[in-house]
Amino acid sequence: MKKIFIIFTITTASLFSEPLTIPIQEVLIYSDRAQITRRLEINIPPGETIFKISSLPVNLMDSTLRASFPESNQLNISSVNSFVELTTNFNDSSIQELKEKIDSKEKERKFLEGRLFSIQKEKSLNSDFEKLTIGSVSYNAAYTKSEQEVLGWKNSFESLKNKFLKLENYSHETQKELDKVTSELSILDQKLNKIISRSGKSIRTTEVKVINSSNKTINYPLQVSYLVSGALWNPVYNITLSENGQIEVEYIAEIQQESGENWKNVKLSLSTAEPRKSQVRPKVFGTLLHNIETQTKKDNFFLYKKESARGATTMAAPVAETEPTNIEGSVDKTAGSFIFHSSEKIEIPSDKEFHRVAISKFQANSKPELLTIPKLKKTVFLTGRIQNKISFPLLAGKVNLYRESGYVGESSISYIPVGSEFTISFGIENNVRVAYRVDTKNYNSGIVSNKKVFEKNLYISIENFDKSEKKINVMDQIPVSDIEEAEIEIDQENSTSGYKEKVKNSGIYEWSVTISPNVKKELNLKYKVKVPATSSLNF
Repeated sequence: MKKIFIIFTITTASLFSEPLTIPIQEVLIYSDRAQITRRLEINIPPGETIFKISSLPVNLMDSTLRASFPESNQLNISSVNSFVELTTNFNDSSIQELKEKIDSKEKERKFLEGRLFSIQKEKSLNSDFEKLTIGSVSYNAAYTKSEQEVLGWKNSFESLKNKFLKLENYSHETQKELDKVTSELSILDQKLNKIISRSGKSIRTTEVKVINSSNKTINYPLQVSYLVSGALWNPVYNITLSENGQIEVEYIAEIQQESGENWKNVKLSLSTAEPRKSQVRPKVFGTLLHNIETQTKKDNFFLYKKESARGATTMAAPVAETEPTNIEGSVDKTAGSFIFHSSEKIEIPSDKEFHRVAISKFQANSKPELLTIPKLKKTVFLTGRIQNKISFPLLAGKVNLYRESGYVGESSISYIPVGSEFTISFGIENNVRVAYRVDTKNYNSGIVSNKKVFEKNLYISIENFDKSEKKINVMDQIPVSDIEEAEIEIDQENSTSGYKEKVKNSGIYEWSVTISPNVKKELNLKYKVKVPATSSLNF
């Protein structure tokens, strides 16, 4: 909620008569916000001078507003005051009603935060008392002679357990209420900010007090920076496979911004850092271990474990199809993140639409391969193995797949470090058909050491209807065991030769087969799983 600040100052500093309009020069976009940098050369007379700036947005993050004279030894910023003058007509019933709702939600939020703090404090006290009780029981259990005393300990544990569960449920419900109120308050604040910023009746005034320690007027660029919400970017990739096997990878940024300011002719940078995540180092606390169950002469005493988990999901907005602008320039690595800098000026309007900007492009000389895993899906996929050849990683993101015939479909990639490889699928090879069947036979074997035997025979049939020869990698899988009593063996005599285990002890086997036009190829893999007859395994 925006507040009205009335500032009374008594100063000997001179006031620069004309308000400054400082243009946006640079924009650094994070995953959920943007840093705006404005810069303008001004004349600063000796002594103290107050400059007024009238071009800053109403809804900037006030705590992030900064002013500076980079690399200047004679110019210093004494203070920065920024406030919003709300000249909107508050007799307007809709504005007044919105303000009342915000005030009410603020009170509700503070009340819930106080309640949550009290619950956490009570949980901490309960936990401390529990530890004292456990210590007392552990010390005295071996010497206990009274059944009544043992029963009293047990009742104490039950009482502590029940109290904790009640506090945990109360805390969970309170947190849910607080999250709901916080979300509602954010929506109301956004509505009010939009009304304020678009009404033309609200103005942000910023006053910067500058000290020129020299005895002459200095011409120097004043730099003002701040953060705004309503801006984000996501990595997207266009990967195209040509007929000659060449693979082209386009690294693209999808940018959306509704900050209220149009970014015109600005130098754009994209950061992989995530400011919304806490940068505070977590504290490490000692852990006291106890047996889950403690046996005494009189009774059983137990401890209970407490766990909680929270999660969240987000939905992506629709993408407006626009021609990507080129951003290929320099890349910096800072504090575990990367910043991509544009090599040319770019324009991104504040219109809620996604705008595409090209980050980089490279060619991958990869020979496409045909792959089928009929146990999972009875189709043959055209795949390509791609190495990240650029000097920075490929971030996890959506992939649009193309062949020379046009759009194939959508996929995704995970984080790919520099120099690492990944496999991507370019759709289905429709001229090759695959069939898959499993025959099962269960029986007992052995006289001295009786065992249950599960016998599996995997049949794979591949038929090539194309006019050209096809080389296909075929993958299948059998179980692996780390239990000494369970034996797994492949019947090599009754299995198609040529298979290889992709990774040792993975149970994943692969054939590489070549099939001529209008020819059917059949493969089979036979194996047995042997376990003791008394085992409950049913495979």
